[in-house]
Amino acid sequence: MIQIDRKNLDSQAPEDKDKDLFVTCFTDASYCPDTGAWGTCFWIKAGMTEQAKIITEGGVSNNSNSTLIELKALNSAKNFICGEYDINGKVIVIQSDCQSALENFCIKDFKSGGAKFVKKKHVKAHTSNKTKRTSVNKLVDRKARAEMKRHR
Repeated sequence: MIQIDRKNLDSQAPEDKDKDLFVTCFTDASYCPDTGAWGTCFWIKAGMTEQAKIITEGGVSNNSNSTLIELKALNSAKNFICGEYDINGKVIVIQSDCQSALENFCIKDFKSGGAKFVKKKHVKAHTSNKTKRTSVNKLVDRKARAEMKRHR
């Protein structure tokens, strides 16, 4: 099982020559237990030159919970990454603010696709910190919530 980096201990930026080896992804989800409405968002950037992609989806599910919807966001991102990118030899960095979803997130598809390394990172949500990581996390949080509200 892969350890989840809860303290961002290795946050030192990679050298320019290594940046194209990385596929970085942030995910988030929102769920309303009263209506069953849910929304997810993931943000993906591969390498230095690619523009970040932001994907949202949503719907209604009466037999779910917030952790399952967070896991759905992670799996949607994984399916997108495996379908859109050649991940052979790449370092995949998956970031989420839901520790339980990260703990249950299976990375076998990344490994079978040839990923060199997969890192699960916990992002502390709803803080006053102003870093690139927290700003992207706020973005996916806001978009997931908007998608959930659209399905209420």
